[in-house]
Amino acid sequence: MIRFDRSQYNALRTFLSASYVHDAQIEKFNYDHDVGALYVYATNHFYRRNYRFSFLSLKSILFVKNHQFGSYETINSLTVEDNTTLTESPIYIADNQHSQYLYLLFQLISGDEIHIVSREVIIEEEKKESGSGDGFHVQKGGTGDG
Repeated sequence: MIRFDRSQYNALRTFLSASYVHDAQIEKFNYDHDVGALYVYATNHFYRRNYRFSFLSLKSILFVKNHQFGSYETINSLTVEDNTTLTESPIYIADNQHSQYLYLLFQLISGDEIHIVSREVIIEEEKKESGSGDGFHVQKGGTGDG
């Protein structure tokens, strides 16, 4: 489990670019209104990795449907955006709050986008062991606190 907040922006970028989340399929979303958290579950079947993203202190979520072609479940790209992008996005955050939030952008094979703004994200990565049946273990990685 790795926890990132705005102060670990560069570590989160590094983690995402080195991870196997690209080409993973989004399995489900869970939103917990009481705690203001969004949970995104994704699996990369080729690299045998499961991901759980816990977006805490959620500020906003925006789904943009551009369904042009291909899978609306498969992640083409997951990036953490520079907060100056928030001024150009359809997500409104007061200028004096930009430095408090992470802005992550899921781009799907279909052209659809999922924009998520939250104070922090916890990423759990599980790797299925070869020949171990359905057993999973949590593999730590990245450079964030956790």
